[in-house]
Amino acid sequence: MSEPAEERIYLDVRRHGVVLVRPLARALGLALLGGLAFLGGWPFSVAGAASLCIAAGWATVAVWRWDRTRVVLTGEKLFVVHGVLHRRAAAVRLGRLTTLELEVGTVRAAAVNDVVVLCATRGRMVELGWTIGGEDLGLQPCDGMICSTPSGSTAYNLSNGGPVLVRGLDGMAVTFIAAHSLHVRPLVVPRGLELSIRNETPDVRASVLVDGHSVAEIDGGAHAVVRLGDRRALLATLPEATFFRRYRDTFGS
Repeated sequence: MSEPAEERIYLDVRRHGVVLVRPLARALGLALLGGLAFLGGWPFSVAGAASLCIAAGWATVAVWRWDRTRVVLTGEKLFVVHGVLHRRAAAVRLGRLTTLELEVGTVRAAAVNDVVVLCATRGRMVELGWTIGGEDLGLQPCDGMICSTPSGSTAYNLSNGGPVLVRGLDGMAVTFIAAHSLHVRPLVVPRGLELSIRNETPDVRASVLVDGHSVAEIDGGAHAVVRLGDRRALLATLPEATFFRRYRDTFGS
């Protein structure tokens, strides 16, 4: 969701009464009109009773929707009218995103976007061995390897020619960085298969980054394990900000 730089976004996961104000006011107005008509006698009482039933239905639907609504509050939409503080609220969707789990020795970490294994010495190439689901896939000289979630596949992974994973897929993209080969291609790995990355360069360490932050180093002969995690990350989006609309606006010609 693209917002002006000066506007700060706040996500409040609590339910807010502001969502109920308009529909309940409309239901109350209809109920008052129905009550007056009901007291007016035949034939107005029939229309009044129908209006009361419709108003009750509106109120029920409003409460049902309120129980399932979350609210985004922004600095731009916080304003004062006649000395009373008001907040304009926009209902959002909370999506549950796939995450990655990393194990390097005693280090455990979770990634929302990607896990990257890079040569710790700038300008040096590293040989990485990789195994998926217990099956060895050989050695690959390269600058590193990217393991990305669907939400992270449009970042570093995409810049290195990796596939874009549509939001909602439960998979991990594995892409090499500057592979010294004409044949290596990215892979999409499903849940249930672990990726083991071995540093096969004796005199060069490999750094492990989780969402851009260095968390560990792999000595020659050591390895890291990456898998799809059980934990989920939450992403708030406006109803109109779909994945494909964002993709078109960002990458479309």
